Amino acid sequence: SKYIQEGDEIAAARLASQFAAQNIRLQAKALQKQNDEASFTIQVQLDGDEYGIDQNG
Repeated sequence: SKYIQEGDEIAAARLASQFAAQNIRLQAKALQKQNDEASFTIQVQLDGDEYGIDQNG
């Protein structure tokens, strides 16, 4: 997500909350650890076009 790449934790959390509210399952996987922060990816699979998801995420 653009928000995660830019370090906008609040917007990323808001997007994750929107996914959860629509019963979209999220999966996170740690890629590498840098200092005390872990980089991760979020993979989302949407079926159909019925989800009102932010287009910038």
